[in-house]
This record gives sequence, C-alpha cells and structure tokens, in this order.
Amino acid sequence: MPPYGMGGSAVLTARDPGSAINIREYASPNSRVRRMAAPGEPVQIFGSAQGEDGHIWYQVGVGGGMGWVRSDLVAPN
Repeated sequence: MPPYGMGGSAVLTARDPGSAINIREYASPNSRVRRMAAPGEPVQIFGSAQGEDGHIWYQVGVGGGMGWVRSDLVAPN
C-alpha cells in the first residue's frame, strides 16, 4: 500500500540532487517524458499504480501539469 493518500503532498527526491527527474505520460519507464523536474520540487499525489517494471508509480501534479513518477523518487515533505 503506498504511503500517500489521494491529494497528499510530497516532494521529488533523487540520489544526485543535481539530476533531473522524468515526469512521464504513463506509469512506465518506456513512456514519453512529459516534463523534467528537479529534486525538492513539490508534488500532489493523485493516484498510484504498479508499472510494468514492477515498481509503484505515483500520478502527480507538478508545475501545473500531471504525470507519473516512480515512487522511489517521491518523499514526504
């Protein structure tokens, strides 16, 4: 069960704070990148799904848009 509820807030995170995080069209690493975001950027969680890669993905609102990001790149704020 994902740790975030519908509409919960969180921030993007990465091992390398200078890296960009891909916000994807679908819950898949093969999906088109809608935009890139930076670690520390706030997001709203709108849903979750298990991707074809076996990871949990969150549907997020970020920077005025929506997309999917892998759960290990999301942290509570």
